[in-house]
Amino acid sequence: MGLVNRKDYPSGNEIKPSGSWNSEIASIISNTPKVKIRIHNVYDKTTRQLKTYSETKFLTLLNGNYKLNVILTEDSIRTWQLKDSSFLGINIPDYPHRHVLRGSINGDFGEKITTAATTNAGTAFFKGYITTLPAGWNANRVHVVVFLFNAGTYEILNVAEAAVIE
Repeated sequence: MGLVNRKDYPSGNEIKPSGSWNSEIASIISNTPKVKIRIHNVYDKTTRQLKTYSETKFLTLLNGNYKLNVILTEDSIRTWQLKDSSFLGINIPDYPHRHVLRGSINGDFGEKITTAATTNAGTAFFKGYITTLPAGWNANRVHVVVFLFNAGTYEILNVAEAAVIE
C-alpha cells in the first residue's frame, strides 16, 4: 500500500494497493509540468558545509497556497537488514539501503512560499539554505531533493534532485 504523488489526499482513497500503482502513475506521468524546480549546490569538503539554492518557477497560473520542502537523502548506506519470514529470517550484514531519507533542511513539512490566492505563470521563488553534513554521512552519495506541494491537498506538483558533489 502507498501513496502516488499524494493524489486524492485527504479523501480516504489516497492509499493505493501496489497492483494499481502502474495505472496511477500512467494517469499522471505525461501531464505537462505546472512548475519547474532547479537546484544548485555548493559544498565545502573541509567544513562539510552545504549551501543549496533552489529556483521554483510557476509555468501556469495556479490557485492555492504552496509549500517547498528541501530534504537530504543518502544512497547506498551499507548496514544490517533483516529479511522477513518469507526469506527464512535471514540477516544480511552488508545490505545496500538505497535513497535513505536523512533529514529535512527546512522542516518536516517545508515552508510556505506563496500566500496569494493565485500565483501567475512566470512567477519565480528563490530560496537558499546552509547546513552542515554530519560526519558519518558520505557526501559523495548525498542528494538534495526539492519538491513543491499544494498546502491544502498535499499533492506534489514537481520535484528535482541534485547531488551534493557533482
